Amino acid sequence: MESVILITDKHFTLDQLSSVWRNKSISINRINDRLAIELPEGRIYADLIVNGRDEYVEEEIKKIDIDLPVFYSISYSNSVILKLFLGNSMLKNYFYIDDDHGGITLFNEFLNRL
Repeated sequence: MESVILITDKHFTLDQLSSVWRNKSISINRINDRLAIELPEGRIYADLIVNGRDEYVEEEIKKIDIDLPVFYSISYSNSVILKLFLGNSMLKNYFYIDDDHGGITLFNEFLNRL
């Protein structure tokens, strides 16, 4: 499994994400702050990172144009499933992706690189 960090605003929730995939998935499980989605193309796990901001230095936080960012670890089984996940219409252009290799970009820019 590989992972990225999805950086969103406070209005994005795991419940919203779960509802989008409900009719398209093989299974969806929600346990506390973790969402597991299994699709024919692969698996996605979304985990809320409670103190995510604490894992970034101030230089990195300045790159994120969101007042109160919320951080989710997104683990995925393959790039096809990540592209499906990120291509979902509920994700807006003001969401960011930390690629775990030192890059923080708008998610649509990241999606174009996949």
